[in-house]
Amino acid sequence: MEGGYLEALRSLRDIKGIQGSFVVRAGTGELLGRDVPAVIDDAVLAGVGPRIDRLLTIVESPNPTESVALRFGDQRLDVKRMGTAHLCVLAEATVSPPALRMAMKLVGRKLDGHVWAALSLKAEPAPTTSESPKRTVQFRGQRTTI
Repeated sequence: MEGGYLEALRSLRDIKGIQGSFVVRAGTGELLGRDVPAVIDDAVLAGVGPRIDRLLTIVESPNPTESVALRFGDQRLDVKRMGTAHLCVLAEATVSPPALRMAMKLVGRKLDGHVWAALSLKAEPAPTTSESPKRTVQFRGQRTTI
């Protein structure tokens, strides 16, 4: 990995409650960079990336959504659009929302100018046999499978 963006991702951990972050390519969900605990391997992130990208496609509206926050149990996943990539931050549900938003905004600015086109982690995709079942959700009157 190239050091510039990795350092920016690592700086997010300075906020109490942030556990890690990763970047996926807009349009494909391909994993581009990561700073997450070792228990979350590249294969897991390779399976999550396309789903995150589909989710952001679902919430498209006349006024594009800049970020999305997903809460599940004691965890949350916040996703911020950065042009050709999405910044994804995994945190505890108790993290300070204003601190998280500000940190993501600052890191997003640092990473926004980065040339993601030539970069790829080339992770092996998660095995299709153990892939979790897809779900159909309804958002703003449209049913979509994610």
